[in-house]
Amino acid sequence: MSKFYQAFKLSVIVGCASPFIVCHAGEAAISNSNLVHAFSTFQISPQVGVENHAASPNGKQQLEQEDEGYYPEAGLIQGKDGNIYGTTRYGGVHDKGTVFKVTPDGTVTVLHSFGDSANDGANPQAGMVLGSDGNFYGTTRFGGDYNNGTMFMVALQPDGTVKETVAYSFAYAFTGAYPRTGVIQGKDGNFYGTTYSTGQGFMGAVFRMLRSQPGDFFFVQHEYPFQGPDGANPRASLIQGKDGNFYGTTRSGGVYGKGVAFKIEVNSDGSLKETVLHSFSGGSDGADPRAGLIQGEDGYFYGTTYSGGVNGNGTVFQVKPNGVEVLHAFGGSDDGANPLGDLIQGSDGNFYGTTHSGGTHQIGTVFKVTPSGTETVLYSFGSSGGTDASYPRAGLIQGSDGSFYGTTSAGGTYNVGTVFKVTPSGVETVLCSF
Repeated sequence: MSKFYQAFKLSVIVGCASPFIVCHAGEAAISNSNLVHAFSTFQISPQVGVENHAASPNGKQQLEQEDEGYYPEAGLIQGKDGNIYGTTRYGGVHDKGTVFKVTPDGTVTVLHSFGDSANDGANPQAGMVLGSDGNFYGTTRFGGDYNNGTMFMVALQPDGTVKETVAYSFAYAFTGAYPRTGVIQGKDGNFYGTTYSTGQGFMGAVFRMLRSQPGDFFFVQHEYPFQGPDGANPRASLIQGKDGNFYGTTRSGGVYGKGVAFKIEVNSDGSLKETVLHSFSGGSDGADPRAGLIQGEDGYFYGTTYSGGVNGNGTVFQVKPNGVEVLHAFGGSDDGANPLGDLIQGSDGNFYGTTHSGGTHQIGTVFKVTPSGTETVLYSFGSSGGTDASYPRAGLIQGSDGSFYGTTSAGGTYNVGTVFKVTPSGVETVLCSF
């Protein structure tokens, strides 16, 4: 299995007592599982990087919302320095989100508050990638010169300070707007990503972004705007296949308006050519894919649809040259329903993921699907009582211990989400409650 573990969208790790690894599918790789975020209660002051430790009756670690960020909706990434980096959608000095750092001993530092300048980005919903130059790159959904979102760069300076640069401001009519996913760096060194909407039909686009030389600013060399029959409104990150092409999904558009799986080829002049691999019909093949694709060890691509299938509750599918083969149609009830997160292929060759609903208690599941299509519910959320995790919205990663880790958007002690662990045999532990 690749060291680039497919992953999930992680919230701030609050009160966790166990080491694990985290990253965001198609965005980052974390191969060190020795991160220990263990922790006294603390409060970060408005001054970047300054912390004040304080006692708390319940011992729960807290990030002060106004200045230190809240609602982290994206995954984390490990830097070359061994520290962990991420974003929050809201909070910070200007309540427009933050970039933060977590050291292995659990010290949290706010590196950047979005909104520090008139054209700064705002409200990141995706994680960052570590570029080949050692800097971090990410996107914000809003802000920039036109308030249509940005791509930003965060550079860690030798003296320990941080420099954030708006590398690109999306201009709605020309290059699309409102990126909801991060960028990936292709094998050619350029950055690729998607925007949810454009001025050409409001259907989103795939873009290829190059660096201006010299300097830290970028320009969109080419984009491919979706037109509807070829897909519309991508909500998941791209991946680069073993063949060098890029692959992804759109949640709508296609022949039936139910979404597509697509391939993007880069022509010799840098322009982008799209091929629809499959148009979902909303019938037995599924509809509304909200997660991206992964490439299996066999070279085929795998993914999920949120709805459709013979039971109307979503599917797990394999992309083949002549369309898709449905490996499993979720049944609801004791089975799961409505997967939102990406699949991963475990070290045993099977595929693992989560459903947002369904299961014994109708609040989500962790499942396994063999390459031949046999599905097993490993765990139904709610089985361990009222403070159990519930309603996962993201996929899983597999830790170096063989267990699977993920997040839920609800449940836990405070019913505002958790980080959980599930062993391959289906034993679940809530590691922390937000």
